[in-house]
Amino acid sequence: PRSVPITADQLEHVLDPLTAAFLSVRSRESANYAELCQQTVPVFDGKQRFDIILSPKRSEHAVENAPISVSGPLAVCRVKFVPIGGYRPDHPGIKFMTQTDDIEVWLVSVPQTDHYIPYRIVVPTTWGKGSVTLSDIKFRVDG
Repeated sequence: PRSVPITADQLEHVLDPLTAAFLSVRSRESANYAELCQQTVPVFDGKQRFDIILSPKRSEHAVENAPISVSGPLAVCRVKFVPIGGYRPDHPGIKFMTQTDDIEVWLVSVPQTDHYIPYRIVVPTTWGKGSVTLSDIKFRVDG
């Protein structure tokens, strides 16, 4: 009863969190970090409806221990969490996530495709920064 309601309209054209993790699909011709990071991803996790708003932050190169197939520039996007419905406005986690500007995702192109996947995700917590980094990627070629 204390949660912000979700309308049927807000549930149209949304992604589940796992699908949303594979944030971006663009053509190789327009693959610069500013364009890749200019998007809003609508998400519904079964309880909460929220937007993940990406904006350009900077460009990086893959680090020394990156998987062999990960090379070239990485698009580093600032991530803004915007709750829409199904959340409690007084919840400390919601307040923290909406107020931080320190969430970022590093997108890398999948070779020979127009897909971009997260290479690294950094999320601040009340105890420090947490991160997850891609350590291996395998490709299957049919045909």
